[in-house]
Amino acid sequence: MTPHHSHHHAPLCDLCQRPDPTGGYACASCAERARRDLRAIAELTPAVRAIAYGLARHGSTIASRTTEIRLPLDLAAVERLDRAQSEITAIVRHVADERGEHTPAVADPLISAALWLTRHIEWLRHRREAAEMMQTIADCRRALAAVAYRPTERRWLGQCGADTDSGPCQVDLVARIDAEQVTCRGCGSVHDVAARRQWLAEVVRGYAYTAAEIEQAYGIRAGTIRQWAHRGRIVATGTTAEGWPVYPLGAVLALAAQDAARRAERQARRVVRAA
Repeated sequence: MTPHHSHHHAPLCDLCQRPDPTGGYACASCAERARRDLRAIAELTPAVRAIAYGLARHGSTIASRTTEIRLPLDLAAVERLDRAQSEITAIVRHVADERGEHTPAVADPLISAALWLTRHIEWLRHRREAAEMMQTIADCRRALAAVAYRPTERRWLGQCGADTDSGPCQVDLVARIDAEQVTCRGCGSVHDVAARRQWLAEVVRGYAYTAAEIEQAYGIRAGTIRQWAHRGRIVATGTTAEGWPVYPLGAVLALAAQDAARRAERQARRVVRAA
């Protein structure tokens, strides 16, 4: 890294290497960028939470089988959200400890942490750890933006299931993210979106899919799922017509969530140690 202090010239910003006449470890324009990143994190968080916890959905459903039901949870989004939250709150704890300030305690911990931090960036830029922490803030913004700006589909809510003359209606229900009700295109019956979402979340964990299908729908690597099965962490509940083992989705999601939580915890400890 370029030596920070020099006898003849203004010290250089650790991030952009431009001279900073005020003597900060990060210059005023890099500090302003960090502020913009934090405001963007606060603005993106509600959309990312909606995607992560199934209020919105991306991509197409996995190859349809008559029993196919998909849990409205996007594990990759959940993991990015958790990581951003643990990293931003670790920086907030560090700044609050150093400055003897109280950290905010409000409804959404990531939004409140990001907005609180915007007020302390000027102080932070004069600290040796400024560049590393501002880089982390930028990485968190990029990770959340990657989730929020993927092409969003409308919300899939399973098959209609209403009674018709020819048996239960099998038309897929698809609703706008903010819709309260959805009308079936096939039979015209009206469904409450929140109730359908709750029903889906409860019912889906009993269904089983191949490792490849789960990877396509949730981004959990098929190789990882097979490894868990090999180690006995999950057990296949049967096979497809082609002979592929199928795994209970609930068990796979629970393991993936445990592993993601452990990774986030390790990352948070590293950030605190580095600080």
